[in-house]
Amino acid sequence: METATVLIVHIHIESDGLQISCANPGGATISFSLGENAAISDLEDHIQCTCRWECPECLSEGGQILEKNEKLKDLKELVVRNSLQYLKDMYPLVGKILAAMSIHAFDPESVTFNVEWTPQSCPDVCPEEFDTLIWQVCPESVDVRARFVQILGQLVTHAEKCSMSQLKLISFFSPGLRLIKYETCALFVELSRYSATQPVTLMPPPFVYVHANLMTQSVFTMASLDDQYPFDERLLRDLALNDTKPLDLDLQTCKSMSKLLVAMDWCICEDNKSATEAIVSRAKDIPVSREDSLRLLHIQLRLASGLCPVVVKGGLCFDAIALLAETSGYEWQILCAGGSDQTFTAVSNQGFQQLASMENLGHAVCLQTQTESSLHEHTRDAVTLASNSGARGCLIAIIGLADALDSTQLKWLCRRIRQTILPHSVRFLLFEDSYLASSVTSE
Repeated sequence: METATVLIVHIHIESDGLQISCANPGGATISFSLGENAAISDLEDHIQCTCRWECPECLSEGGQILEKNEKLKDLKELVVRNSLQYLKDMYPLVGKILAAMSIHAFDPESVTFNVEWTPQSCPDVCPEEFDTLIWQVCPESVDVRARFVQILGQLVTHAEKCSMSQLKLISFFSPGLRLIKYETCALFVELSRYSATQPVTLMPPPFVYVHANLMTQSVFTMASLDDQYPFDERLLRDLALNDTKPLDLDLQTCKSMSKLLVAMDWCICEDNKSATEAIVSRAKDIPVSREDSLRLLHIQLRLASGLCPVVVKGGLCFDAIALLAETSGYEWQILCAGGSDQTFTAVSNQGFQQLASMENLGHAVCLQTQTESSLHEHTRDAVTLASNSGARGCLIAIIGLADALDSTQLKWLCRRIRQTILPHSVRFLLFEDSYLASSVTSE
C-alpha cells in the first residue's frame, strides 16, 4: 500500500460505526473501522498513518476535492490519492536531477563530474531517496514540497529536451559555457523553492527558462530587474560573447517576451504553429511595464505547471492580465470578492478599457460591474463563454481579498472548482493585499 498512488474506498454503515474498505489497483486491500461521525480528515489521517502516505487527498467519484469536515456516512465510495507520490511518478526526472546534483555530477570542475550522464542512462530514484532529496533542498510541509516538484518538473522537463543540457556536447564548449547545466539547475532549484513557498512578489528574483523552439534549437532566457544573476562570472561572460543576453524588460512591446510566455504554456509543434504565431503577433503590441513583465514570467511558470491558484501580492495592470490571457489562448474574467457571504462581482472588461484615456493609468480600476454570484457560477459561465469562442479556457483573476474571504478557504475552493470543471479549461489568480478592490465601484 505504501507505493500505491490511488485507493478506492468503500464506506459501510454498521451498528457500531463505519467500516472502511480500501483497495489499490493491484488488488491489495486494507479494512478498518471509524466512528459514525468520522469526517474526511479522519480518513486521511488514518491512511496517512497506515499507508505512510505523506499527502493523502480525498476525491469524490466525479473527481471533486472533498472538504475536510465532510461526513463519511454521507458517502458510499470515494477515491484517495497520494498527491506527492503522484507528482513524483509524473516527474521521475526531478529525482534523477536532484540525485545527480547531490553528488555534483553536473559540475565540470568536480571529481564526480559525469560527462556520460543522461536521463536515460540512470535508473529512477527510489521513493525513499526521492523524499530525502526533496527534503534536502526544500525542507517544508508536504503541500509545499508537492508544489516544488510541480515547478521543478516543468523546468527540467523542457530544459532536458535541449542540446545545451547534454553534458557530452557542452564539454566541448568554452570553460564558462561548460558550467551552464550545473549553474542553471542550481537556479532552477532556487526558482522552484521560491515558487512553492511564496506568492509572486512585487520584486521577484531572477528568472531563467530553457526550452527548444520549433527548429529544436535551444533557447536560453534570463530576466532580472537589476540585471544581476547568481551565475559564475565565466558563464555570464561566455553567454554574452555568444550573444545570449538577458530579456530586455524595458521594452514596452516585446515580441521575445510574448514568444516566451507562449512557449512556456503551449506544446508548440507544426500542428499549432500558425495558431501560436498568430497569438504572438497579437500579443507583442500589448504594453507592459518592466516590473510587471518579470512578474508575468513567474506567474506563467506557475500556471503552466498546474499550480492552483497562483497567488500574487499587490495589483497587476490591466495590460499585463490581458497579455497573460492572450499568450495562453485563454479568455479572461476579473472578479471582485464580495465579502463573508462568499459572493463575487464580475468586473466589466469595458470598464478597464476606459483607463486607456485616463491621465493616471496606475493599476486597474473597475468602472462597471455585473451581478453578484458564487465563484462556481461565475467560473462555469466564464468557461462556457470561452469554449463557445474557441478559446482554450478562461483565466479568472480575483481581486479584493484583503478584507474579504479567508484566503485559505478560497484557495481550497479554487482547487475544488478546477477539479469539478475540466482542469485545463480554468485557471485562477488570487491578488492578495491588492488595492484594486478599493477602486471598484458599482453602478
